[in-house]
Amino acid sequence: MTDSLFGPSLLAPLYQDREMVHAMSDEVLVRHMIEVEVRLGVAQAKIGLIPTEAAEAIERRARDWTPAMTALQAATEGNGVPVAGLASELRSRVGGGAAGWVHWGATSQDILDTARGLQFRDALDLIENGIRDLGASLASLAVKHRTTVMTGRTLGQAAMPVTFGYKAASWLASLVGNLDRLDELRARLLVVQLGGAVGTLAALGEHGLAVEAELARQLGLKVPPCPWHTRREAVAELAGWLSL
Repeated sequence: MTDSLFGPSLLAPLYQDREMVHAMSDEVLVRHMIEVEVRLGVAQAKIGLIPTEAAEAIERRARDWTPAMTALQAATEGNGVPVAGLASELRSRVGGGAAGWVHWGATSQDILDTARGLQFRDALDLIENGIRDLGASLASLAVKHRTTVMTGRTLGQAAMPVTFGYKAASWLASLVGNLDRLDELRARLLVVQLGGAVGTLAALGEHGLAVEAELARQLGLKVPPCPWHTRREAVAELAGWLSL
């Protein structure tokens, strides 16, 4: 018998957090990608690169829009990325002259990576809340059992006595350290991605950095030192932090 914890499964509820499953779902990713496309247009209009009317039309037509997932999946299979099909549908939905400004100056990875950044932010907030709740419980245990004697061990053998409060305090210290690491990780991971096809922002000309900064401001993300299309160390750092 095979069983997956990442899809429909009898055992999944025992190992999954429903809020986390929702935060990292395809539906939420698509919603974030639409938001990035909208905010990109708004940022470009604010800098003066595209007409304000076009950005308003994109925002208006994207509001409350939920693409058909089956069609988007088919487009993803054909294109290799989900953004191309999404942008095509959004252009059709916007229509008129404003359609030509949808996704302007961006590449698919810009939209997908930035949307993932929004997902990561939500996921890390959930994890931090869980860590803090667990930390409060451990702090309570450490105080309550500061004189509760138990067997200490060395090399797997019974040794000098310790207290259970000491052990709980040790677990708490690890959580506190991981919260410190999380603050550092967020600064590197929760960043906007905007570089255009080859990472040079060429399509946006001299205004590229200003658009990037405005897009980051609107989404509540940070600005990276440079586009990170091929630099994935922050994502690997997230995996390492999760293992801790």
